[in-house]
Amino acid sequence: MTNNKFSVKVSLTKVLIIGGCLAVFSAGAALAAPQNVTVSAAENQQTVTEADLLQKQKEIDEFVFEQGKDEIAKQGFTVTNTGPMDGYVEIGITPYTEAHAEYLYEKFGRDIVKVVEGVQATTLMATTEAPAPAADQAAEDALLQKQNEINDFVFGQGKDEIAQQGFTVTYTRPNNGYVEIGITPYNESHAEYLYEKFGRDIVKVVEGEQAVTFSTQAVDQAQAEASANAPAASGASVSLPVVFSVVGAVVLAGLIIAIRKLRLSGK
Repeated sequence: MTNNKFSVKVSLTKVLIIGGCLAVFSAGAALAAPQNVTVSAAENQQTVTEADLLQKQKEIDEFVFEQGKDEIAKQGFTVTNTGPMDGYVEIGITPYTEAHAEYLYEKFGRDIVKVVEGVQATTLMATTEAPAPAADQAAEDALLQKQNEINDFVFGQGKDEIAQQGFTVTYTRPNNGYVEIGITPYNESHAEYLYEKFGRDIVKVVEGEQAVTFSTQAVDQAQAEASANAPAASGASVSLPVVFSVVGAVVLAGLIIAIRKLRLSGK
């Protein structure tokens, strides 16, 4: 009988030790298992390329400076400039109102388009006395007329010829007494071509604003990591309460068997 009791105690000790080891091992496995992978926000971020922006600007320019310019004039505003900015195409209008902006958003959407207050034509001040209001207005009208002339060519009848020259006009706008023309890529040959077309008196050719593109490296990396980890996460993700419940059931079953053996040995 003593041997039976000793045997039962040994069995009980073994059950407790095995149960404890199972609990520790299972908890460690659960903690080490990859959790559900949360896809980086970068994966859902829209990637806007320079080509996308230039294509959108071309669509806008063809309307606002060509077939739709009379319709825009009837709406009561003027488009002073368009150009690629940080991930969107900026449209400058004057005067700026929410109604005018909404009219353009309905035409071109809001995803990569932003309507802002247009750049006002600024005339140079005389050093001796302030210019008369009539002279101010005449100078401003001359700039806008020159800009319209430039826009009709660079965004209209001359755009194919400009493409053959190997550059793109990214925007035009009045600026401090002259019409600024942004081009990319900029070099002296391209600038000289435009000066021959429009003169130098109130025209200035500068380097165009480059479209800023979102980096795709983070997006690609997030997609690769998500693809690699997704199967492991779905198969190996274990809930800690479930693990401890299973281990507890094993230990409890072992205790019940040990108690029964103890009772039988006592008989």
